[in-house]
This record gives sequence, structure tokens and C-alpha cells, in this order.
Amino acid sequence: MAIALAVAAAGVSAVVAYAATRSGGLAQELAGRLTPPRERLLRPQLIETPAARTVASDPQFRFHVPPRKPRPKPPTPQPGAPPRETSSRRFQCRLDGGGWKGCRSPYRLSGLTPGSHRFAVRVFNREGRVGEPTNFEWRQSAPEPASAPAPPPVAPPVPTAPEQFSIVALQNPEDLYPGLAPTPIPLRVTNANDVAIEVTAITAAIGAAPASCGAANFELTPAGVSPQDPLTVPADSSVEIPPAEAPTIRMLDLPVEQDACRGAEVPLVFSGEAHG
Repeated sequence: MAIALAVAAAGVSAVVAYAATRSGGLAQELAGRLTPPRERLLRPQLIETPAARTVASDPQFRFHVPPRKPRPKPPTPQPGAPPRETSSRRFQCRLDGGGWKGCRSPYRLSGLTPGSHRFAVRVFNREGRVGEPTNFEWRQSAPEPASAPAPPPVAPPVPTAPEQFSIVALQNPEDLYPGLAPTPIPLRVTNANDVAIEVTAITAAIGAAPASCGAANFELTPAGVSPQDPLTVPADSSVEIPPAEAPTIRMLDLPVEQDACRGAEVPLVFSGEAHG
């Protein structure tokens, strides 16, 4: 004999069947079976990417699957240590629309050429179903060309030494008397340089005259050369100054006793300017 009972309660419904056997025992059977829900599809999250514009040819990516519930705070990592990757998920990555390849975080690319790039990563759930990929686009610029080394500093020009030449008197002026006309001093100019020079000035002066017959007793005039009318002396040569252009000396007639100058030797000093 079989007896069927229906039991109902608020908010709950189930059907229980009882069967009486000949031995008087009851067998219970669950009429409805529960189907476990399928695991949701997952989508990874990028937690490290290169800059949107970069010159790096080896960018690195880090990614994970965000937890549904907050996880306990992990121990503080040592300073300078990279974050520890603990995900056991199965990821696949691809670059610029290429084929999918297994990968794990962190994932570093290498040898990229300048231009636009697209990185994608996807993850499988525990049932082996793959979710939507997460994409990232960036542009790799060509590195700036190396600048040319700065030229060495230019040393300032070394000032050239003035042209060297010598001036000598061909004879000593004699018979100088107070009040007489100036006496020319014949000169020879010698150029020891390997280029010609132009003498633009020649002057004469009293050297270390005796105290009894000082320079105040004499008047000297320069040679008749100038920048407008120079004296040209060829290389390794000498030129005599014509008398009309030679410097002169005259003894002044002073209202003082000048007998001390009689027979005195008064040294003369010559100087000049020239350019080559």
C-alpha cells in the first residue's frame, strides 16, 4: 500500500513521497534536483601599463582578476621589492591582433618598433570558459637622435708679436752749436722677418745724457714716415732712410750757460712701429 503526502510551508515548497513496503519500512526520495549555477565569466584588470606615449621598446604589463570580496591585507613587502603575484588564474595575451599565447603577470614585451601598439589580455574561469579581453593602446615614438658632441672650446687667438726690426744711426751728428739749423741723423732700418714690413713711425730721443748737458738743451724731430706714407722694408733686408725723411737734432740757444755741453757725448735712442 502506498501513501502520498504533500507538505507545504510558507516560502518553501517540496514534494516528499513515502512508500510503505511489505516489511513496514519507509523510503524517502527527493523529487527535485538542484542544478549548481555556472561560474561567471571573468575579465582581467590592468594594474601596470606603459605611458600612452613612450620611447621604451620593452614595456611591462601587470594584471589580475579583481576579487569579489575584499581580501585580508597582505603583509607589508620589503622596501624596493616588487609586488608578489599570487594569482593562479590562466591568462592569455596577444599583441597587435596576433595570436593568443599563455602569459602571466608581470608580462614584459621586447623589441617593439616605433608606432601604435595594442595589447590585450583575457582570463579563463575554473570551468575553462574565457571572458572578454581587456585592451590597452599606446604609441611608441622613435628615440631622439643623439646630439652631436659639443665642439671643443676654441682657444683665443694668440696675439702675434710685433714685427721685430732694428734702427741704427749711420753716423753721429757732430758740430752741434746753439741756434744752428737741425742736423739730419742718417738711419738704416733692418728687417729680420721672413715677410716684408711697413715702418709707420720712427722717433729719436736723448738717452742717459750727462747731468751737465741734459736733454733740455736739445730738440729732436721724428722721421718723416707715417701710416699714410710708410717705409717698406723687404724681408731679411735693410733700407736707409733718405736724408729728407731722417729724424733731426738741433741744440737750442738757451738763456743760460751752456759751455758744459762743449765736447759732451749725448747718447741717442731710436724707436719705431711697423706691421707685416
